[in-house]
Amino acid sequence: MKTIDLTVNWIFYGVLFLLCFVIYGASQTFPALANILMITSYLFLLGIILSLYLAVVNRRYVHIDKAGLSYSRGLKTQYIPCDTIANICVTRIMFIKILEISLSNNRKTQFYSWSISTEELARTRSILNSK
Repeated sequence: MKTIDLTVNWIFYGVLFLLCFVIYGASQTFPALANILMITSYLFLLGIILSLYLAVVNRRYVHIDKAGLSYSRGLKTQYIPCDTIANICVTRIMFIKILEISLSNNRKTQFYSWSISTEELARTRSILNSK
């Protein structure tokens, strides 16, 4: 069975780390808000590291195969059957690529922390269209 495993979107995580450092830098600039901004930056950094760790040890994943799409955000695996997928596309927000799954009931599911190449996107479409 052909399965496409998505890779970690390192650009997305890089932007999150950069944003965390900007918040920390702001805490050094504004002494009145220093404690709040410092705690916020540490909690944000903890969340980023936890998310990245779960992705690297394969507790968070996205797998696409002929049956549809299965994904986990850390605790529980969820499935999107092939019959309910209307479209798969990659959208851009500035320079970050986001995988977007449009369902037949007009709902959309977006995967920010995963990236897919153009070739893998074409393979994904051909796998899902061969129902």
